[in-house]
Amino acid sequence: MSNGDSIADITFGERDNSNGSYIYSRMEGVITDRTATQGDGRLVLYAVRAGAEAEFIRIDGISGITFNEDHVNMDFTVKSDNQAAMLFVDGGEDRVGIGTGTPAETLDVVGTVKASVAIKSLASIQSPQLEVVPSNNASLTLTKATHAGRYLMYSGSSGTITLPATSTSGEHYTILNLTNGNSTVAHEIILMEQE
Repeated sequence: MSNGDSIADITFGERDNSNGSYIYSRMEGVITDRTATQGDGRLVLYAVRAGAEAEFIRIDGISGITFNEDHVNMDFTVKSDNQAAMLFVDGGEDRVGIGTGTPAETLDVVGTVKASVAIKSLASIQSPQLEVVPSNNASLTLTKATHAGRYLMYSGSSGTITLPATSTSGEHYTILNLTNGNSTVAHEIILMEQE
């Protein structure tokens, strides 16, 4: 026997509706390292999907646990006491949902997110209360519908932020300056009606 050899193969089959012999699932044990007293093994669980066998779960003494090693279009769900999709991986759309089974983005969280250190972005951050102004944006005109009551994070050095042409008394805008990686309140603006 050598590394990579199968040492046990259990198949689960039955007759299909045409009375033909059919294998529906399989479990395989594999040697991954035959080193004396320090060896490693692998257990692989297969299931047939639309007529083709696919590897669903691989438990490997060296590389750990892998789901969907064959990269097939199948989803992965972890349920909780109150959630049908506490963690959901959409195999066809390459998306992950937390608290949702229909993620709309690469990571879609329904619920509160807490970070003990920081949340970092190399591009843009979108939130109902937070907006990042691209570095050195030529101009951004604030509007009540889009920006009032939100925090605007600005990391550029030569952009222009323009207040709304018309406003309602009490409209509130906060601009955070992220220059040099530090967050400070650059401007806090409350618009008032003119007498």
